[in-house]
Amino acid sequence: MNLAATQRRSGDHLIVFMHGIGCAKESYAEAFDAAELKDFSLCAFDFPGHGESLSLRENSVEAYADASVELIDSMGARRVSVVAHSMGGAVGLLVAQKVDLAWFVNVEGNLVAEDCALVSGKTARMSFDMFTTTGFYRFAERLKQSPRKDVQAWAQWYPRCDPAAIHQISQSLVEWSDSGRLLEMFLAMDNKAYVYGGEEERVEYLLPMLKGVPAYSVPDSGHFAMVDNPAGFYDAIAAIVSSE
Repeated sequence: MNLAATQRRSGDHLIVFMHGIGCAKESYAEAFDAAELKDFSLCAFDFPGHGESLSLRENSVEAYADASVELIDSMGARRVSVVAHSMGGAVGLLVAQKVDLAWFVNVEGNLVAEDCALVSGKTARMSFDMFTTTGFYRFAERLKQSPRKDVQAWAQWYPRCDPAAIHQISQSLVEWSDSGRLLEMFLAMDNKAYVYGGEEERVEYLLPMLKGVPAYSVPDSGHFAMVDNPAGFYDAIAAIVSSE
């Protein structure tokens, strides 16, 4: 498996960034300029069927996790932390079952069924033929019409994806989120944190389920906190992964 990645080796502690559905490694472009992370090795990569990475025959949360583990193992880092956004949160949880992580940071990552309401749930309910011939392109056009900074960034990444991969990973993501297993795995982990954009109202359905998990709000941001407020986002990430 060859994954397109941007890497920097700066220390023994590697932070691996995992992006959301229809996104790309460029979600985390500003991590490489963040002063707070200058002493960390960094890796941001494109999941299969996203960005510059080739699609798989079958795109699933499990397959993406296996590809991620291969990449992490190839880097030979002594310490590894994962920062995983949206869909990447589900993938990262499966990675954490196979890799001994220093920290797992869930950035509004999929944990429960409600996390699929915005995009993946609607995509999964479409037939494969309808989505790959019509739905994918209509959604790409809708993204371009948004005046929001974060959605405009998404509008650049989404058309680069393989429509078949988006449909397949959406179905897998919905299945995992509906199962309840993602939340169980997250709560069972050590050294974990939850990061979300803006006020608590946006994730009020989830916060009571986290049962004491440290949660950090990034001000002046929405679902794409790393795009809306990169300074605040990477301040929070550095504080989390630097703690003992």
